[in-house]
Amino acid sequence: MCSTNILSGIFTSISNGLFLLSCSFFTFYLLKIYIPLVCFFIKVKDNIIKLNEFAGKYLDSEFDIKGNIDNQDKTNPLLDLSGKLNLKAADALAFLPDRLAENLKKIKLDGNFNIRGSLNGRPKDYKDWDISLKTASDGFSIYELKFGNLSFNLEQQNGT
Repeated sequence: MCSTNILSGIFTSISNGLFLLSCSFFTFYLLKIYIPLVCFFIKVKDNIIKLNEFAGKYLDSEFDIKGNIDNQDKTNPLLDLSGKLNLKAADALAFLPDRLAENLKKIKLDGNFNIRGSLNGRPKDYKDWDISLKTASDGFSIYELKFGNLSFNLEQQNGT
């Protein structure tokens, strides 16, 4: 179970299922996430959660996610999300398996990655997700060797 702690938060029902949440920081213990300055702007109607804005900062990385969550099947909702992430390589280490994180530390991976993407699918059926990610970096380094102009795309559709 995910433990969530919100400090200095304001959760306001604006009108007819429209909610706004702003807070100075968020802690998700299961995922080891500390998110200062996060903002939610959501609307809930007929078991559909419309995420107009979910933006924030984790260490030196920033994210912004928008989309819909169809919660008619509460055990496996349908996600239709898009977003962007400016990721500092070191910030990602907390989300990786320990062994992989240690190997990336050894090679001294550093740099910023700009990621834009979309996801459509149900959490329990991740092999059937439709995913599109476009990643670019003006500069990154491995073993302190500097590289530039990295870009790649990742696509998954219909389980392939």
